[in-house]
Amino acid sequence: MNSPATQAPTAVLVHGYLDDGAIWNRVRTFLDERSIPSFAFELAGMGARASDQGPFTLARWADDLESAVRATEGPVVLVGHSMGSQIAELVAARLTDQVRSLVLINPIPLAGTHLPPEQIAPFRTPDLGLDAQRAFRATLATAFPAEENDRLAQVTLHIDPSVISDTATAWNNGHPDGQEPSKFQGSVTVLRGENDPFVTEEVVSAYVAPRFPGATSQAIAGAGHWAHAENPAAVAAVITAVVEATASGSADGRPAKAWTSAFEQRTAESFAAALSPNVRMEASALAKPVDRKEHVEALMTAVSSVYERLEFVRKAQDGPRTYLEWEAAAFGGFHMKGITILTRDDEGFITEIAIHHRPIGAVLQINAKVGGPSSRPASSPPSTSTSRKANDHDGTHRRGVRGGRERDAARLALPAGRRGCAPRDHDGPRIRRQPGNGPRSVRPQVRRRRVRGARPRSPYVRRKRRRAPQRCRPVASDRGLAPRDQLPGSPAGGRRGPHRSVGSSFSGGHAIVLGATEVRIKCVVSQVPTISGFEQWRRKVPPERIAAFELAQAEDERALAVGGELRYQTSIGDDPTEPALYSSPDAVRFYHDLVPPGRENNTVTVRSSRAARLYEPGGWIAQVSPKPLMMIVETGETVVPADLQLAAFERALAPKELVLLPGGHFDAYKVHFEESSGAALSWFQTHLDRAPAPTGS
Repeated sequence: MNSPATQAPTAVLVHGYLDDGAIWNRVRTFLDERSIPSFAFELAGMGARASDQGPFTLARWADDLESAVRATEGPVVLVGHSMGSQIAELVAARLTDQVRSLVLINPIPLAGTHLPPEQIAPFRTPDLGLDAQRAFRATLATAFPAEENDRLAQVTLHIDPSVISDTATAWNNGHPDGQEPSKFQGSVTVLRGENDPFVTEEVVSAYVAPRFPGATSQAIAGAGHWAHAENPAAVAAVITAVVEATASGSADGRPAKAWTSAFEQRTAESFAAALSPNVRMEASALAKPVDRKEHVEALMTAVSSVYERLEFVRKAQDGPRTYLEWEAAAFGGFHMKGITILTRDDEGFITEIAIHHRPIGAVLQINAKVGGPSSRPASSPPSTSTSRKANDHDGTHRRGVRGGRERDAARLALPAGRRGCAPRDHDGPRIRRQPGNGPRSVRPQVRRRRVRGARPRSPYVRRKRRRAPQRCRPVASDRGLAPRDQLPGSPAGGRRGPHRSVGSSFSGGHAIVLGATEVRIKCVVSQVPTISGFEQWRRKVPPERIAAFELAQAEDERALAVGGELRYQTSIGDDPTEPALYSSPDAVRFYHDLVPPGRENNTVTVRSSRAARLYEPGGWIAQVSPKPLMMIVETGETVVPADLQLAAFERALAPKELVLLPGGHFDAYKVHFEESSGAALSWFQTHLDRAPAPTGS
């Protein structure tokens, strides 16, 4: 919102190559809802101005845009897309008093791209057929709306071929001012569709961002080259934030800008730059507030690492308070939303932070991941005997807070239902105590805490629970990227230089996620992989059982939230009266053939079943590229439906290869083992350019 005393600048939107002003319509709709004035500027030779005469150069378009900006009352935020960003920058440098901010979307560098003749030729003389134009935009986009693609294909038919040639030449050759730092000194925000194959992250970081000291960069999720058409809500949210920060002045605008920038950088220094020395933080995921700058800084650095995606979608200003609405994904695709309230001092530094997360599952997951308020930075090692003496000496135990912040952090860090025991250090069936779990005084006092109405624990409970149930955990869980911890070259693996990621079934999903997120992985093979936990669950659970399933999940969450015991269900079974994680005949047969009699541990926690349902590795598959990806799919699948795997393969980018085998899920391990393992081995040898590493690498 804008206070009555401030006037929101006008957002002037400049389109790119072969587009027109109407491409901004969906963005302008979102801006109108936020009371942000805007208009779309038409470039000569295109759209409604297709009949205009030349010349068609960056300088001519900049002259036209300058005239339009001068005719606009009040301050302006210039927003340019692709070639339009070149034109917007030229005008911003000329009108520094009126243009307050620049937003550059998938920007072509002002100096040009200087593509060689054979690469620029398709842009100078493109195929103007409707199908060819649709294909052109689809190639560079991720989610270009079909109706808009059809409309722009018609628009292109009315552009003179000579104008198209001059336009491509203009953005390819660029402008001489692009060879030096920009003359524009206002705020600059660079947006890039995360899947844009033309204006890549390397192009932005090497040729765009360095020309603007202090520029902020942000990736738009689920978008390619036309981010404003593919994800207009996200782009409009950023434009709104820039406009409101410009309107509200430096002190009011600083907290939101510093806070969002800190989440982009995810460093202690970036959070420290936004905070007042006496900052106080409260959050739904914390047992009590956190005071002092160093503690908040350490905690927020840890929290920011949890999020796989974080997008600030709305902002409102009310005096010294800033309200930020955000959406995020963490823990392997777990979606959450929330509101952050920032209160500033007179200098614009943040003095109070209040963060609300939803749903309740997000609170529990974040609590388990980062624990509670602590007297030491999140990056510090667990307490030793020396630190225990220091805590006793400084009076922590005498302040009447049941052991101080360190004890509270240790209590919160234990998984629900296991408080009072050492945390598990692996997912195997046995639990062993880790060294350095914190002060000895923590465990006895924590064990004495009881929930009102709870039944007292038997002295035999600990002994009976020494053998833990199997628990399936997605890649991102409350202890981080579990498979990543075991990669060679990490302390657990002890060997440097991993080059390949291979997984099957549930771990096939891990292979996809690691291929997309782990820089040390150079080649990926994913065999009969989990693609969408939710879609697999939806197809597997009969509609009449969904309500009972959801009720069991909710009861388990409530029980764990108050320290109750873990609940279990059958892992693999064919009894229709007893719900099982897997009940297909081939799964039951494979399990009984694999496990010797008397060695069965056929249980899994209800919590694990829920975690598997939330796991969405298919959302990462487009990010594996440019690493080579092979998918091995059994066409007779019933465990992981083959159509989900094939659809995911279509979303993957080159280089990729699909191996189809005519069998069921478990045939890849037995009947088709030679074919599947041979294909994987050949793929690694081809793309790693060396003999494969020993098994287990």
